[in-house]
Parts: sequence; C-alpha cells; structure tokens
Amino acid sequence: APPEVKIDIVGGNVRSNSANYAKNIDCQTLMHEVLHIAGLSDEYEETLIGYRNTTAQEGRTAFDCRSLGPRDSIMRDMYAIGNGQSLYSGHINMIIYPNCPRKNQRYMSCAKFAYETSASNRNTGLGLFDCATRVPDHCRDENWVRISQ
Repeated sequence: APPEVKIDIVGGNVRSNSANYAKNIDCQTLMHEVLHIAGLSDEYEETLIGYRNTTAQEGRTAFDCRSLGPRDSIMRDMYAIGNGQSLYSGHINMIIYPNCPRKNQRYMSCAKFAYETSASNRNTGLGLFDCATRVPDHCRDENWVRISQ
C-alpha cells in the first residue's frame, strides 16, 4: 500500500510545499506538490531560499546543485501545464514504476542532488563531498527528464 501522507493546511501567505498547503493554494501549485508525493523532485532554480542568512540577491541560494528540467516541465514551472508538454518519460516512469531502480536510474541520478547546496554557496571550502563536483554531466542538460534511462 502507498504510504499515508499527512498534509496540513496553513495560512494564506506562505509558500506551499508537499506537506503544507497554503489555504489559498492554486490548482497548478497543488498539482506540483502532489507530484512531489508521487516521487518527483523540483527542477527549477531556487531563488527564494538563501543559505545561512544570505539572500538570493547575494547570489548564494540553497539547492544550487539541482538539475533544471525543460522550461515547460511542471516540476520546473508549475504554470507550464496546459502550455504544451509538462510531464516527460522520466517523470512518468517514476510515477508508475516507483520501485524500479533500473527504469529510473537516469532520473534518480539527477534528482538526488535537488536539495543539496554546493560548498561555495555554503561558504565552505570545496571538499570531496561537494555536490557541485558529483552531479553527472547528463544532469546539466535540461532534457535529462526526457529520456528515462
């Protein structure tokens, strides 16, 4: 059975996420957040979350190792839905084959860095485990979600 997911409805002026929906959440954001529950990761450049009291204006945002998806991907731009293709083969395989690493190897190799921040954006020295040095080359191409393997 799929896991039970608890979702809280919170104030109207908050940023929704997969566990907390703003009480005035729009349909596009709702769909984006539900797709997180289905196993998909964010594919947009983070501009709102600074790292350790920094701001995006200072150029040091969190999650800068995230692979960007195609511009019309719902996981990159939730308002792209209805404006052409918005789910790709990598997305579909993650949703319908959630426990199949063989089918999802390419997607997972990029998505695993979606919530990591590089050493330079953390203002630490480069180290062996810096995500910026570990992101596979194919993840740097916005089409990484178009091919499932």
